[in-house]
Amino acid sequence: MEGCGAERARRQLRFRQGPVQFSEADGINFTEIAKLTPDVILAAYSGLTEEDYKKLSEIAPVVAHPEVAYGTSWQDSTSIIGKALGKEAEATKLIADTAATVKAEAAKYPQISGKSFIYGYADPADLTSTGFYTANDNRPKFLSAIGMKLARSPRRLPPAPRTSL
Repeated sequence: MEGCGAERARRQLRFRQGPVQFSEADGINFTEIAKLTPDVILAAYSGLTEEDYKKLSEIAPVVAHPEVAYGTSWQDSTSIIGKALGKEAEATKLIADTAATVKAEAAKYPQISGKSFIYGYADPADLTSTGFYTANDNRPKFLSAIGMKLARSPRRLPPAPRTSL
C-alpha cells in the first residue's frame, strides 16, 4: 500500500509542477517519456508516424490523430481526448463554451473581418528556415473562423499526406 501512496504523491507533485515538455528538434525522446510512466499519451494533434505510434504504444495507450498529421481541429482533438478519458460531457461543454467565448471576443474586432493573412514561422533550430502554415493547420483555421481570409498562396498548397495509425 505504501507504494500506491508514494506513486500518487509523485504524480500530484508532477501535476502541480506542470507538464514536462521536450524539444522535438531531435525527434521524440522515447526514453524520457517512458521514465514519466504516463497512463496515456495524448497526440490527437500531432505528426506521429506509424513508427512513432508503435514505440509510444509500448509505453502507454496512445490517442493519435485520426487522419491528417497536424490536421485535427481543436474541437475534434478535445472531443477525441474527452472520449479517451471518459469525460465526453465535459469535453462537449468545453468546446461549446470556448466557441462562444471566441465568437464574443472576435465580435469586439469587426475590423479584422475579411482581412487576409499568412501565418508564418521560423525554425528555432535553423533561423534561415522559414515557412507558413496551410489551411489544414489550427492556427490559420482559427483566424479563418473569426472572419479573416487565408492569403491565396497557402490556400493553393496541397494538403499534407494522409497517414493511418
